[in-house]
Amino acid sequence: MKFRLLILFLATVATAMSHHLERVWTDEKGRKTKAELLKIEYVTAYGKKGKGGRAIGTDIKLGSLRSFMLQPYSSFTGNAQVNYGCGLLISNYFFHMDREEDGARIKNFLKALNAGKQGDEALAVLLDGQTWQELEADIAKAYSRKGVDFTFSE
Repeated sequence: MKFRLLILFLATVATAMSHHLERVWTDEKGRKTKAELLKIEYVTAYGKKGKGGRAIGTDIKLGSLRSFMLQPYSSFTGNAQVNYGCGLLISNYFFHMDREEDGARIKNFLKALNAGKQGDEALAVLLDGQTWQELEADIAKAYSRKGVDFTFSE
């Protein structure tokens, strides 16, 4: 069940992201010319012209990131608006805001899933030597620069 949620989480977020990203062009020196990949307002507000969006606000409080990623599907859908929105923001972090902004960790995580790793074994690849608390702090710091206050707790 937990493995299924990880796959569902990533597939759902990837689908949602594909509808709400702006085109990113890379110049001749390899620099991104459009840094704002995710329309943050799609998650925090009601989307473009007040339509769509998750409207979860900019003061986001979650339990631990590990618990969020391993929660049962019934729990995930029990608070779907917030969970899909947070999933979108967390995935955006891994694809576009993490470390070198190259998506390396999420790519390695997807390879690990494809190779049959599950649960904590797959998540260890995503952590890549960090503790959960360090990763949560990095996500919170990255989004604080965008006006979103992420608070993780046990």
